[in-house]
Amino acid sequence: MKKITSYLALAAVAMAFTACSDDTETVANRIYDTSAMEPSTVLIDGMAESSVQTFTVKMANPTDRDETVTYGVEPSLVERYNAIYGTAIMLPAENYELTQPTATIIAGAVESDDVVVTVKNLTSLDRNLVYVLPVTVVSSSVEVLESQRTHFIVVRGAALVNIVADITRNY
Repeated sequence: MKKITSYLALAAVAMAFTACSDDTETVANRIYDTSAMEPSTVLIDGMAESSVQTFTVKMANPTDRDETVTYGVEPSLVERYNAIYGTAIMLPAENYELTQPTATIIAGAVESDDVVVTVKNLTSLDRNLVYVLPVTVVSSSVEVLESQRTHFIVVRGAALVNIVADITRNY
């Protein structure tokens, strides 16, 4: 029993010394967008004519110069969305605008200003269809983390509730 206890103590000391890391260790500095992990949803509710979607990009370590990232719409990525989430069609070109497609991370910072996408003419869309707008990085001054390159904006009909249940006398 004493041998096991002394071996465990020795192993704990060895792990403590190997677990410490030097501050000179660096992480690959890539651009990423945590909001790209899940699609953004815009609901067609019959009242709003447009919706503004914003997101930012980040990087692991600050740099000594400004870094720029430019987004664009890539219709071919609708197939990738459909393989993961289900059936949707590309949002028509007259229903979106990349209001602010370029994000800049200023020198010494790790987060950019906003990328702004406006989804417009919502009342002209069919509420029974699901639309998707794949907004992806088309150019960047820093390498982009591939799994977070594309931001999907989903546009679909909202559920309208006209009658509310009366549960005051429900036992």
